[in-house]
Amino acid sequence: MFYTHQDRDDDFKKPGQKDTDRPSRPESTITAREDDIDALERVATQEDHESYEADEKRPNASRKERGTSLELRQTASNVLTRVLTTRSIRDPPPPPDGGFKAWLQVAMGWLIIFVTWGFVNSFGAFQSYYTEILPEDPSTISWIGSIQVFLTFFIGAFSGRLLDAGLFVPTLFVGGILQLLGIFMTSLSTKWWQLLLSQGVLTGIGGGIFFCPSMGLIATYFSDRRALAVGLVSTGNSVGWCPTYILGGV
Repeated sequence: MFYTHQDRDDDFKKPGQKDTDRPSRPESTITAREDDIDALERVATQEDHESYEADEKRPNASRKERGTSLELRQTASNVLTRVLTTRSIRDPPPPPDGGFKAWLQVAMGWLIIFVTWGFVNSFGAFQSYYTEILPEDPSTISWIGSIQVFLTFFIGAFSGRLLDAGLFVPTLFVGGILQLLGIFMTSLSTKWWQLLLSQGVLTGIGGGIFFCPSMGLIATYFSDRRALAVGLVSTGNSVGWCPTYILGGV
């Protein structure tokens, strides 16, 4: 319906003034327009219903594909839920705070710190050797140790959550394999970029994966003696650089 001059005059008509010029609209016209609106609504509803039925009548192959995709999403969601959950164990037992098993964790933790943090601290011996055999200046060679240190601590900020999720054993195996692979590839490297990828990146990622979870595991076995246990484990950092300097003739 269009807005005409007559409608404009009706808007500005004074209250109580009679409309003598414009004839009254017949009721049949109003009823016809209401019927048109009802017909349009029925057509729209019918189209939505047909679209829904067409979606339901898709081939079974498409339904199987949707089901497989749904299962994959659910599996990924379950893994992420286990890793990212913040719920704690109900009524956890008290830590042993001593005993053979607890002190065995301290010994193994000491070895882990020895080969991760201690290995990072020994890069000074590697840099002096690389400076002699590589045509690179010391500032360029130092990028190898810098990236190794960064990855060890940066990745540890995220891999520590795997201990809380109960995935310490897989984390230890994956990190140990990557670090060993990086050390073996370092022995085969002859160029700066090869050392950067093997010793800097690969060993940094491997050490960072199981460094923080190992430190966190020690704390779960002690309560009153926790400071003593963590302190003993941390001494592996100071001793880790000694074999490298001794073997390097420093």
